Amino acid sequence: MPRCLQLLTTGSAQKTERIIPAKAGDLMTTLSFSPTWIGMAAALLTTAAFAPQAIQAWRSRSTKDVSLAMFAMMVTGITLWLIYGILINDIPLILANAVTLVLAGAILVAKIRFR
Repeated sequence: MPRCLQLLTTGSAQKTERIIPAKAGDLMTTLSFSPTWIGMAAALLTTAAFAPQAIQAWRSRSTKDVSLAMFAMMVTGITLWLIYGILINDIPLILANAVTLVLAGAILVAKIRFR
């Protein structure tokens, strides 16, 4: 991290961190961020990554290059992540894994159905 930045952590219930310049006039003025936003961005990207494959599989009715074992393990893992999210009541984890389960599940169903 550049010397001009200091990392401060507030003591609020929702842990929030702010990066501020060490002295006035530095490049950054103030940037607030929450770890939840990083989780939401990660969830959005990893969930959306399954959409093109799911659409392609259903449109082409072909899954010859899709690994059945990989998607069976992936769907099992996503299901476990969803259960974990429900147990700890983590909304971003629940939403991301519910949508990802639908998309990855569609690919798995297509792989089994279009063999």
